[in-house]
Amino acid sequence: MFTSAISLLMLKTKIYDDVLDKNTIFSRLAARLIKKKILLAEQELDKLGYDSRIVYSQIKRQINLEDESNTNLEMLATPTEEVVSSIFEHTAVLSDVKQNINPLSAIGKSVGKLMFILDNYIDLPEDNRKKM
Repeated sequence: MFTSAISLLMLKTKIYDDVLDKNTIFSRLAARLIKKKILLAEQELDKLGYDSRIVYSQIKRQINLEDESNTNLEMLATPTEEVVSSIFEHTAVLSDVKQNINPLSAIGKSVGKLMFILDNYIDLPEDNRKKM
């Protein structure tokens, strides 16, 4: 259940990123269609002891960082690193293997950074077109 609920939460972040970046009718419709499923996912995560506010606070932080002109790749990747790290950490909590929290946190940060870099690489051609 954790994996399914987290996947829905991450889907929400991607869709809302698309709404902010592209604001297409498709992205707005997708955001509307998943609203109830997201609420159920958030409730499930709460039952499992994962605070989904971690994800939402980092999204806000990401938006603020992207608006600043003096940020670098390390700074920009940090919110994604923190979210993925918290998700990986929680798998250790759920499996009751506390000694895995730190290693999973480190792996999560690396995966989060990679996700951020790949997402930006994919978006780069469109971002360049917008600047022209």
